[in-house]
Amino acid sequence: MTGAASGIGRATAQLLAAAGVPTVAADCQPVVAGPNLFPLHLDLGQPQTLAAAWQAAQATSPQPLRYLVNVAGILRSGSGAQVSEADWTELITVNATGPLRLSQLAGAALAAHGGGVIVTVTSNAAHMPRTGIGAYGASKAALHTLMGSLALELAPAGVRVCTVSPGSTATPMQAAMQVPPQQVIAGQASDFRLGIPLGRLANPEDVAHSILFLLSDQARHLTLCDLRVDGGASLGL
Repeated sequence: MTGAASGIGRATAQLLAAAGVPTVAADCQPVVAGPNLFPLHLDLGQPQTLAAAWQAAQATSPQPLRYLVNVAGILRSGSGAQVSEADWTELITVNATGPLRLSQLAGAALAAHGGGVIVTVTSNAAHMPRTGIGAYGASKAALHTLMGSLALELAPAGVRVCTVSPGSTATPMQAAMQVPPQQVIAGQASDFRLGIPLGRLANPEDVAHSILFLLSDQARHLTLCDLRVDGGASLGL
């Protein structure tokens, strides 16, 4: 899995490891090793290195890989009308191209071994426009659409592909936006930002448990699905 050094990725890696699932925990930042947790350096900003990283993950894991969890991503906020070429390129590379390349590698390997699961974290920003994060939302929307196509193409081989779309979650990425939690919860009409009906930010574990469900046999008849883990913020749209 990617993005294992912090936030949703770290919570997911820890839950998987605690459940006894050997987990290759990949990130461009250091990940602490532990029982069932095997760190791997991976940089989604360098797509040309991902084939070697996938091979390293297969060699690192004590068992054949049966899952891929794409969590890593970046946020660049600002006006969509003024997004720089550098920010746009980085968002698309890290948030869409990198996960796509890894999912292509994983899909081929899982199909060859009789099936598996790919779960990709997108964002509820992929499903509705908001001011200030238009380029980020577009990169996540591209990723969501790509995963839908992969789900259709890999289903005959027994590979399930699903997405999880979190809303505002108490992670370093959320903190970097420097918006007070109560303002996020209440919403802000001037920014066309809806509030959160459940009245709280998500914890990383809220999203991680949804990922674990999709990986499990309890979700064996789910593919091409998206779990919106946002407290109702996107009104189910």
